[in-house]
Amino acid sequence: MALTACIASPLFNMLVSMAVGFWSLLASDADGHEQQQGDIDLNDGVAHIHLTAEVALGCFFLVVYNAVMLGFGLITGALPKRLYLFARVWYGLYFILACFLGFHLLDDLLPAGLRS
Repeated sequence: MALTACIASPLFNMLVSMAVGFWSLLASDADGHEQQQGDIDLNDGVAHIHLTAEVALGCFFLVVYNAVMLGFGLITGALPKRLYLFARVWYGLYFILACFLGFHLLDDLLPAGLRS
């Protein structure tokens, strides 16, 4: 059950927040005209999303974290007692990289499609 909670809780929160956000965004496009809000282009009730470096980074860290949790659960049948150390270090690394991306300190290292 702990493994399910570790994977399902962040995934559920992410999916619900995305659904509510897109629902409110698409509700504001009731007239059907083309408009742009940030990195999202709205055209006839369809939202076209541009992949940014911040979103790609967050997805990468979420997928790797869940894969590690799932791997430990499947291989050992339980989560190690000190797995919280990995979680803290992993989140700290994500936070540092997200700050660097937020302040555009890594723009020279990013592929052209992910630069802001």
